[in-house]
Amino acid sequence: LGLVRLESDRVLYPGEPRPGQVVALTNAFFSDLKQAQTAAKATMAELAADIPNYTNIQPESYFAQVNEHDLGAGA
Repeated sequence: LGLVRLESDRVLYPGEPRPGQVVALTNAFFSDLKQAQTAAKATMAELAADIPNYTNIQPESYFAQVNEHDLGAGA
């Protein structure tokens, strides 16, 4: 479905998580927005049905643009 890269992040912070606090993020990278939207539409029902097997947290989904920044030679 055009997936280029998949990354998962576990949020690190001191103490126990508070209600409503972000605990994890997954980033799915696609070549363009159209591919991402097509993949989301094709897989969302299956992914949503699997959520209760892993958590009682209601996930949120977003589309975002990733920008690279040149840090220069001295970075």
